[in-house]
Amino acid sequence: MNAELVGQNWFADFRYMAEHYDWGVITYTMHPHVIGRGHRMLMLEGLIENLASAGARFVTMEDAVAEYQAKFPEGLRAPGG
Repeated sequence: MNAELVGQNWFADFRYMAEHYDWGVITYTMHPHVIGRGHRMLMLEGLIENLASAGARFVTMEDAVAEYQAKFPEGLRAPGG
């Protein structure tokens, strides 16, 4: 798969979340042996730049959990759940 297309897909995941939800967390997980290759590092750098330009906040998972618990003290239920 084309690296540029992959980067666009990752960004589209964020864009969808931002357009459809008031609040959310998106994570990207990459194996060090995979992301450590030069062209993939460039793709990741571009993704980070695009996310920052689109208003994404970068936080630790600990901070994301604390914000979730403050916003939704009763938790959330899936529709129909």
